[in-house]
Amino acid sequence: MTESEFLALEPRERDKVVAMGAMDNKPLRFGDVLADCHDPGALGWLILTGDDTAEFCHYPPNYTTDIRAAWQVVEKGRLDHLGWNAFYKAWDCDVTIKGKMGRARADTAPLSIAIAALKAKGVIE
Repeated sequence: MTESEFLALEPRERDKVVAMGAMDNKPLRFGDVLADCHDPGALGWLILTGDDTAEFCHYPPNYTTDIRAAWQVVEKGRLDHLGWNAFYKAWDCDVTIKGKMGRARADTAPLSIAIAALKAKGVIE
């Protein structure tokens, strides 16, 4: 996926990409059918909360719009830099996850964190 393709998604769709790509969370499966959590009859998501623990929720957290949820992404790795770039009027972020660094610039801090993490995980080219 390219960064442009990611940015073209609706925010909740972006959150699903972050949940699966950066956070290693999984939508629940019922038999062999993948639950799409935007359908009214969907089962939900298992959100990893620790080494051997998870909690159920109907949607993944708002990783791309809420700084508290985005900070959970940061905790998956190491935040090398997050700051306001006055020249570009955007947030710059560098995140390292499992030895791989992702760098991003976006309009908001949560979106910048999400893109950087997805780049570090190889989800965004």
